Amino acid sequence: MHGHPLLDARVLSVGPALPPPWKLDRTAETTGDRCETEGLVTKINTPHRSDEASLVERLCAQVVHGGRSSSARLAFPTLRAEHASSSRGVHALTPTHPSWRRVKDGSGIMTTPVMIEAQGLTKQFGSFLAVRDVSFQVPSGQVVAFLGPNGAGKTTTMRLLTGFIAPTHGQASIAGIDVQTDRIAAAERLGYLPENGPLYPDMTPMAILEFFGRARGMGASALKDRIETVIGLCSLSTVAYKPIAKLSKGYRQRVSMAQAILHDPEVLILDEPTSGLDPNQIKGVRQLIRDLGRSKTILVSTHILQEVEPVADRVLFIHDGRLVFDGAPAEMRSGVASLEEKFYQLTASPA
Repeated sequence: MHGHPLLDARVLSVGPALPPPWKLDRTAETTGDRCETEGLVTKINTPHRSDEASLVERLCAQVVHGGRSSSARLAFPTLRAEHASSSRGVHALTPTHPSWRRVKDGSGIMTTPVMIEAQGLTKQFGSFLAVRDVSFQVPSGQVVAFLGPNGAGKTTTMRLLTGFIAPTHGQASIAGIDVQTDRIAAAERLGYLPENGPLYPDMTPMAILEFFGRARGMGASALKDRIETVIGLCSLSTVAYKPIAKLSKGYRQRVSMAQAILHDPEVLILDEPTSGLDPNQIKGVRQLIRDLGRSKTILVSTHILQEVEPVADRVLFIHDGRLVFDGAPAEMRSGVASLEEKFYQLTASPA
């Protein structure tokens, strides 16, 4: 994360607009971490991204208001530089680093950063509504299975989330960044594996990974280390210098997975990663998703129910472009004999 500029502004309507990446937000009382404030906002240094607790402590220690103690909340929303003013009252100081958008736990307390978010996503192709008002949040560290029958809107939703296509209505965010207004910044935190991802058949896995790494602006030393890492993770060492045109579909899928994780993104969106693979290859992909899920946020689409429980913490089910279920795999199975029966129930009639 780049260093943030120092800030020196009064929390008053006459105060100057704040320089990026800070904003004042009066409506933040429902998000973030509570702190006590008194006096002036003055010269706040931002620690590294990984030290969120220290950030909260420093902000709480240095945000002040008018000589009397009041309570305020720190919020962590999207990458914007705005200035909201008011003649009275406490404002919340909001660093715009995207990873600090938070979601509520069961007690209503804001805890985990939101890494994937859909807000009223709608996509219309002519007179056909492919995705209809889809909204959900995926917190950091969660592996989510995105289920639905063929043609339900899974791939379209994933393309909307990655910025591959623009929504007719609604907003998609990756790590708090609007993918339409700042797609490059979102792509830095995102690894995307499209269904049947395009590869250059005359290139080798090693060459194509070098190409994608340079295209992403990765330095030579870091790129070399990451290529070695992903080739190991995706079990590509035996075919690293073999033309992709001569590889099996399973190995091509591994190459696509390797390019998706090459830049070590915080978020992975995987569209049908096991499509067309044999049982041994499917087992390998499932294990890789489990391994990656220890450190990353993953949304993986499938229509194969057997893949859900081995890898996913949560299920999102889409039918006719609408989200019709959001819960744990055990909750989806509750009250029915099998996941297949629940699948039949959810798709028995138009959504």
